[in-house]
Amino acid sequence: MELTYKAKNMALKVIHRNDFQNAPTLVFLHDSLGCIQLWRDFPFLLATQSKCNLLIYDRQGYGKSSRFTEKVRENDYMEKEAEVLIELLKKLKINNPILFGHSDGGTIALLAAAKYPKIIKGIITEGAHVFVEEITIKGIKEAVKSYKKTNLKEKLAKYHAEKVDDVFKAWTETWLRENYRTWNIE
Repeated sequence: MELTYKAKNMALKVIHRNDFQNAPTLVFLHDSLGCIQLWRDFPFLLATQSKCNLLIYDRQGYGKSSRFTEKVRENDYMEKEAEVLIELLKKLKINNPILFGHSDGGTIALLAAAKYPKIIKGIITEGAHVFVEEITIKGIKEAVKSYKKTNLKEKLAKYHAEKVDDVFKAWTETWLRENYRTWNIE
């Protein structure tokens, strides 16, 4: 069974197959410029090969979800997203999640697992952030230049539509803010 719907300002895609009835649910958490569509078919292939159920969602502000409600992100935005994730898992009655997070999504996975070890069964992360590194800041500054001088905005607009500037600004302005340099989840 595949369900695609909006709930609490986010777009969700839930895949549950009867033959995977007692299997874990892989929960995909996208990066700072990501969304459901940018995962392409990877989540479906991994879920099928591992015989797991699947949950993918666009966090608020991304992809097909509603716009951000906050104008400026607080430094603890990923901690808040971990709480949203736990609330979502409880609401959907997902009792055996394995989180797969990329970049910000990886950080959200680490935070959720650290805070709720009895709920989260496992995590897989790619490029999770634990503290602010100069190489990250340098890469974000380069991305800002690309956004202004190349077709990066147009490419991202295919996925975020009218929210593209909001998504890009939320990422870049947060990470480049002086008071964010001390953010650390160690």
